[in-house]
Amino acid sequence: MTQADYLGRNSAATSFFEFDWDGTRSQDNGGGNGDHRKAVPNGRYILRLSILKALGNPNSSGDWETFTTPPITLARP
Repeated sequence: MTQADYLGRNSAATSFFEFDWDGTRSQDNGGGNGDHRKAVPNGRYILRLSILKALGNPNSSGDWETFTTPPITLARP
């Protein structure tokens, strides 16, 4: 899991932010130290992005927006 706090908002209705995934994960299994990365094995992955709405309560499920990708296949040589 990767977490980013206090990201800016889009300035126009047609603009968007792009987040890339390089096929790695935190070496500490989400413990908070993202400085050490480890490549994940080849396979199929589904990524989930969860966003807390502006002024939302992190403990309220209704204050979160979630997007789940279709399956992504990693096939490195």
